[in-house]
Amino acid sequence: MDSYEKLANGIIELAVKDYRRAAKFLVKHPRTKELEDTVEKQLAERRHRIEKRRKLNLPNGLERRSKEERLLDRIYSNECMLADIERFFRSRWFGSLTDINGQWLLERLRREQEAG
Repeated sequence: MDSYEKLANGIIELAVKDYRRAAKFLVKHPRTKELEDTVEKQLAERRHRIEKRRKLNLPNGLERRSKEERLLDRIYSNECMLADIERFFRSRWFGSLTDINGQWLLERLRREQEAG
């Protein structure tokens, strides 16, 4: 196996590993309306506190992101990761790297996730 093939295989293996990790995370932490509503409420409260401090000419306080905000950010990040990897599996570049059918690989990974 030449260096090009090793590199191509490494790229594909990493994409598969990242896909599995992101899909597993999303199974454990699905995006829900309740979570989104909680985060929206927290953001509105934070904006209100910031505006109140600004009107009183108080220095900006250090606002930490809540556990729910951080979780929702991770969910969005993993959803984007899945979308990017799916796009990669369907791309011409993937076809240049390997003879494997990207759609077949994607379906296989999805079935693997469903099987648990």
